[in-house]
Amino acid sequence: MLSRILFAVLIAALAVPPATAAEKPSPRWMAHCTANLKSERIRPAVVRRYCACMAGIGEEAEMLAWTQTELERSYPPAHRFCHDKARGRRPRPI
Repeated sequence: MLSRILFAVLIAALAVPPATAAEKPSPRWMAHCTANLKSERIRPAVVRRYCACMAGIGEEAEMLAWTQTELERSYPPAHRFCHDKARGRRPRPI
């Protein structure tokens, strides 16, 4: 009986789609994030990589209402990880 339950749980877990981090970020999020970082004088390629990394961190609707500073303060480990990753540095673990 227990093996059947475990098998069912395993099948259900495999049927779940992968995390949103693997999905392409929405154009709306990318536009919002790049607009927030426009005054930072960061190369566009670095901004795109940072925004793509941060896209899967929280709920998009909530994140669209935040400024860049609020986002960075709400998710500091993710911000540091994406900051390093976008610049080609070895990211510190979250």
